[in-house]
Amino acid sequence: MKKFDLVIKNGTVVTASDMFSADLGVKDGKIAAIAENIEADAEEVFDAAGKLVLPGALDVHTHLAMPFGGTISSDSYLSGTRAAACGGVTTVFDYPVQHTGETIRGVIAEKKAVLEKKHVLILHPTAVSRIFLTERSLRRWKRP
Repeated sequence: MKKFDLVIKNGTVVTASDMFSADLGVKDGKIAAIAENIEADAEEVFDAAGKLVLPGALDVHTHLAMPFGGTISSDSYLSGTRAAACGGVTTVFDYPVQHTGETIRGVIAEKKAVLEKKHVLILHPTAVSRIFLTERSLRRWKRP
């Protein structure tokens, strides 16, 4: 068995406080080692010479395939997460819309069922909120 699943060699590692030349060893999806020179005992070796090695970004406020004003937002789960991945985003937190009478658990379960089939990133349905509206607002924004 290999010591690492992936070794990223010769890159410039960027952290919150520093930039330095190093290799990274990855095991089970987690960084297991950072060192000046890691022997390439891995399933896969990537040469990052001349490249920056950055942590994945999180996008904590997305509206993917969200019903809005009688239509649906332009990014599907697949296109939105592909675009995010191309930009270095590894995780998105999608905003599920909770309508009057729906439970938080129900909304999250419904969103999760769709997300598990149509994504390229790890998605977290979050930010479920209850908005208190006036009677006038309710009439204006009532869902058909």
